[in-house]
Amino acid sequence: MPSNSDSSTDITFLFKGTIREVKASTMTDVPVDKNTVVAMVDQVLEAPANLAKMGGRRVTIRLSGRTKVAVGDELIFHAHGWIFGESVAVISIKEERVRDTRAHAALLSRGGDPVAHRQNRRVKHRFNNADVVVSGRINDQNSAGSNQRHARGDQCGICEQYA
Repeated sequence: MPSNSDSSTDITFLFKGTIREVKASTMTDVPVDKNTVVAMVDQVLEAPANLAKMGGRRVTIRLSGRTKVAVGDELIFHAHGWIFGESVAVISIKEERVRDTRAHAALLSRGGDPVAHRQNRRVKHRFNNADVVVSGRINDQNSAGSNQRHARGDQCGICEQYA
């Protein structure tokens, strides 16, 4: 049975960003350490509706700690929401430096709705991890009629309605 522990399902906010400040925050209540940075959201790639319009805004990011960053670095952040207030803070599960690769070129040029892209990735993940996927087509539909009785012997109001 496939594992459902794929960290890609934890990602709710995928975006390309540029580091603007290190050891900094856009929010006073966020604890700052070596893994806290402020970045400009250059492009929203996948997001829930409440984060879909974050392009052009500065956000606080708690980095995963696996990538060293400096001001001006461009990265793709795989993150999820953390703190919402006068600004937004996210926790990055993974950071990737933007590279001149087919995968990054395809990701950054696909356009479209980031909310739909997120939903499509989630559906694809569910299909990929399902034990069985059933697909079919309804060829005929028969009405059960008003005399339809169910296991308890009760007449069904829904069946009566469509009889």
